[in-house]
Amino acid sequence: MKKRNTNFFFLLLVITLSLLPSLSLSDEVASEIPPAISSRGTLTHAEVSYLRRRQLLYYKDAAGDRGENITIPPGFVFENSRLRDAYIALQAWKQAIISDPFNVTGNWTGPDVCTYEGVFCAPAPDNKTIRTVAGVDLNHADIAGYLPEELGLLRDLAIFHINSNRFCGMVPRTFKIWKRLYELDLSNNRFAGPFPNVTLQMPKLKFLDLRFNEFEGTVPKELFDKDLDAIFINHNRFRFELPDNFGNSPVSVIVLANNNFHGCVPASLGNMTNLEEIIMMNNGFRSCLPPEIGRLRNATVFDVSFNQLMGPLPDTIGGMEELSAESACAEGGWAMPGGFVEAGEV
Repeated sequence: MKKRNTNFFFLLLVITLSLLPSLSLSDEVASEIPPAISSRGTLTHAEVSYLRRRQLLYYKDAAGDRGENITIPPGFVFENSRLRDAYIALQAWKQAIISDPFNVTGNWTGPDVCTYEGVFCAPAPDNKTIRTVAGVDLNHADIAGYLPEELGLLRDLAIFHINSNRFCGMVPRTFKIWKRLYELDLSNNRFAGPFPNVTLQMPKLKFLDLRFNEFEGTVPKELFDKDLDAIFINHNRFRFELPDNFGNSPVSVIVLANNNFHGCVPASLGNMTNLEEIIMMNNGFRSCLPPEIGRLRNATVFDVSFNQLMGPLPDTIGGMEELSAESACAEGGWAMPGGFVEAGEV
């Protein structure tokens, strides 16, 4: 995979600001007594249910205009309207957090959001004299909560990293406003529901990481037409057949492991000329590998282990010039007419 370029913090293009509707917290949630949230570690089922129910109240009305009740103190002064919107977004998020064992958001007070821990500002691309929020990085903070709709107000966001926390619920629909987002990392949380289609509406997205969550259902075929460099959707509950346009993806890395895909490995796989690593282990494939895999000349990792692949290895595998024996994984073997091929024979 190509190295991610942190200079994107300073190459953001700014979208014209339009305020989202004023949001207010439902009385039903406000009056509900939450369970005692564990300060660290895995959330209980009761805690997850509470968080999901609280977030779902956003969607009670067709307009989706429910949310946290954020008021700006009259004495607060902001450098510009973008930082004012960022204050609303981050304060709404802070209200949606119910456990922060390392007190990462402890300094999320006051109007200067650029000093908040995990929040990064950069000059606005259309006006270098003002600042805007360009990135959020709360990786490994062990925070429990959910993502409020107000986060869509962070319109200039390029990087959003929240891996290894205890966020749950659904991905907000307002994320579609993030037209300049370059990296989205939601991995190692408790997000649920269908594949977050809002990611398909992020035209600048290059890095998508949804692994180790509880997403389920199908994966839209449009994902493989996006100009992405990396896709990580492993360790979820996705269940679908790889579409014929799978090979349209220009990714250098794709990891689909530990879901429940079925059907055939499409021949279009051979069109993925940028591919360096592909991991499809433990998915329940029952098919042959297409001879087109020999066109993956740049692949250094090819892992289809713990599936039920049929037939012989294609002779064209010799065309995978960068592939070493150690990285061509087929533990579990192939079921073949002439017998069972062990992993060591691959």
